[in-house]
Formats: sequence, C-alpha cells, structure tokens
Amino acid sequence: MELFNFFKVIVFAALYGIFEAEAAMNGWQAGKKVILDHFAWYHVRMLIMFIIAAIPQIWTVPLALLVEDIVFYTFHKEKQLNPESWVTWFWGGFWVGKQWIPWSYGILAGLSLIFYILFQT
Repeated sequence: MELFNFFKVIVFAALYGIFEAEAAMNGWQAGKKVILDHFAWYHVRMLIMFIIAAIPQIWTVPLALLVEDIVFYTFHKEKQLNPESWVTWFWGGFWVGKQWIPWSYGILAGLSLIFYILFQT
C-alpha cells in the first residue's frame, strides 16, 4: 500500500505538470504574484492539492513539487530552465552541460529524503 501511495503522488504530480504546461502554452496565467512577490494564490491551491494527494505519506510533498516542476519544464515547448527561471530566483543554480539545474531541486530532493527518514522509519 505504501508503494502504491508513493506512485500515486508521483503520477499525480507528473500529470499536473503536463496539464499546467499545456495550459501555459495556450495562454493561461497563474495570476498576479501576491505572496512574497513570487507566488500567486494558484500556487497555494496547488500545494494544498499536493498535500491532500500525499496523505498518508506527507513526506512525498517536496518530491511531488520537484516532479511537477521538472515535468512542467520538460513538456513546455516555449519555456526552458535557465538562470532567469522563477524556480531559481532565491537560490540560483548551475549548468550541467547544456542543462540548467536549480539549487531548489537539490533542496526539494534533500527535504524528501529527510522527511522520509523522519516519518517513515
């Protein structure tokens, strides 16, 4: 059952990323960024949906955020990760060949591991 819940969250996040990329390519906007000049209320609703999908494995929420963002940039034909991408605004990132990797991805992966150790063992 735990493995099913884990994959459920990953699939939910991946599908959400695909839907969000498709919507963004068709002119949809998340709304005015009113939270820390960085997030719209849409992002709060997305986080709440990820938390609900993650129950009872709440430790998967950072992993879901990571998967959703990677899938979004993979499927969005017009946006590519780069030093100006929103996901790098606070912490920046680094290049690996031609691929920009935001430090926030490492932070989310690390949080997922820490939460897994704290809540699953």
